[in-house]
Amino acid sequence: MIIRTLLILAAFAAPAFAQMGGRYQQPRTTAVPPKPVVIATPAPATPKPKPKPRRRPTPPVDATAVTPEAATPAPAVVTEPAPAPAPAPAPVPEKPAIKKPAAPPVVKQPPAPVRSASATAYTAKVKAAFAKRWADAVQPHMSEFQPGNVSVVFKLDAEGKVTAFSVTENSSNEAFAKFCEQFVRETPFDPPPAKSLADGQFEVPFTFWIY
Repeated sequence: MIIRTLLILAAFAAPAFAQMGGRYQQPRTTAVPPKPVVIATPAPATPKPKPKPRRRPTPPVDATAVTPEAATPAPAVVTEPAPAPAPAPAPVPEKPAIKKPAAPPVVKQPPAPVRSASATAYTAKVKAAFAKRWADAVQPHMSEFQPGNVSVVFKLDAEGKVTAFSVTENSSNEAFAKFCEQFVRETPFDPPPAKSLADGQFEVPFTFWIY
């Protein structure tokens, strides 16, 4: 195939070679200006965007899943042991019943006789006789007495003289009780009414006070 191609080229070149007198002339060549060399400047590298972090898929919610609150064990509750029951008190032996002595029979005293108007009037005279001399008699002895009262009962005969004297109550002191007795015996009294005498005597209850 190569040889055939060479023969064809020789056949076309023979007439041209004969016209030039059998001399070979080098064909003129037209100078071709060189093509500008284009240097491709590489484009600045564009920074690749960082890949976005992938979001982890949310696991499906399980209704039976244990929450952190449920997973945390409840604090242990320390219970104090119940106190031991107190021992039952020892039985107290029953005391034998003591029979109380029978109360003495109540003796009913007869009611006090109702004083007549004359007896009441005479008692007022006795009080007036005390009032006349009480302040002068008790004042010099006040430092000897303690506050309180002395209740007495005395009896007068038909002439108004003291025949009996007794102290029934004393919340002061003995000095005041003795003073009251002396004071009663030294006080002059009018004779009591004859109708108010009982067994020839007239009884007068009285209470002296000291403040």
